[in-house]
Amino acid sequence: MRIGDFDETRLATDELQSLKTLTRYQQSLKQEVATVKTQAICLMDAYFPEYAGMFTDMFGTSSMAILSKCPTPAECNRTHAATLAKSPLRGLAWQVRDREGRQRQGGRQGLGRHHAGV
Repeated sequence: MRIGDFDETRLATDELQSLKTLTRYQQSLKQEVATVKTQAICLMDAYFPEYAGMFTDMFGTSSMAILSKCPTPAECNRTHAATLAKSPLRGLAWQVRDREGRQRQGGRQGLGRHHAGV
């Protein structure tokens, strides 16, 4: 400073400051979604352990449609695939995995069979 050899301080523009704020908010939302998904997976693993292995994406459209039709393991075990395929599931061609990990078209085999109970 004695010599006058210093850089001028540059303040962020309003646009840049807004972008930084939005980016931080987006990152916090992503973290919150990850936390909620982790909690949901833990609950499903404890309550309905075979469910996660039945779908390629536990939070996908097909999985959510199945859970909306039969939210408990006992209901999934009692519900036939034809009943699940009605209305909101029609045309989705949902995929599930059998015990050996092979993909097959939807059905109730395996869902709710080894649940922790209601």
